[in-house]
Amino acid sequence: MPNNSTTNYKYLDFYRRNIGILTEDEQKTIKNARIAVLGCGGGSDVARQLTQSGFVNFLLADYDTVDFHNLNRQFYFQKDIGVNKAKALAENLHMINPQIKTEIWQKPVTVDNAKEAVEKSDFIIDAIPPETALKEEIILNREIRKYKNKYHLYFMDIVWGAKVLVFSNSSQTMEEFVGLKPNCDLSDADKLSLEELTKPYMENASSEMMRVGGMMYRQELSYFPQMAVTISLASSMVATLCIFLATGKKIRFAPHIYNIDFFKDFVGD
Repeated sequence: MPNNSTTNYKYLDFYRRNIGILTEDEQKTIKNARIAVLGCGGGSDVARQLTQSGFVNFLLADYDTVDFHNLNRQFYFQKDIGVNKAKALAENLHMINPQIKTEIWQKPVTVDNAKEAVEKSDFIIDAIPPETALKEEIILNREIRKYKNKYHLYFMDIVWGAKVLVFSNSSQTMEEFVGLKPNCDLSDADKLSLEELTKPYMENASSEMMRVGGMMYRQELSYFPQMAVTISLASSMVATLCIFLATGKKIRFAPHIYNIDFFKDFVGD
């Protein structure tokens, strides 16, 4: 860049180090894509990586506020404690690129506004906890299936690993993934236990993943344990898949699960 200004740069000047991996035309395609980050806890680091990759159009939705314990893994700082997560995330993303455009929803995603979120986006980054909002996720998934070029990216960071699914209008449905029938009554989602919800993710799991999963199933933990390394891993996987989809790469849709487990790959099991 010709000087230290953060407001007058040209888009491709800012992202010029991407060129060579991406073409200029691919970078411009990324610039035009619309991202909805629904759940700005785990979704905050996805949004950071997408911003640093060149995405500039964001819908950010979360009703929660930043707490001290979020700072070990989410894209927030001491200054953000007590601030709505969607609002704080927008401010932090603007510190990376002041030219991004953000729409902020300081409210939860519901069965009533899920359709609007899909209409305004090309990529739905689903960071909503399934144990508390599966019905909303099913509605998002049903809305996505109405379009040819919209995608629902659903991810979990689990112990020392991460898993990601991508849903489209031609993929397995969210209902099928959690063991329900397509277009089932939404009340059926209330009948699923935490173990049933996470069972598809636990296939071929490492011993460490099974150990911590067992503690959660037995309610020996009152929270979902998370570390920065695996949040960052999951975010990198989601951000990469968004880049591939935006630039026309062929990827594998659900029921395929993109899976990395550091414990298996680094330590051995």
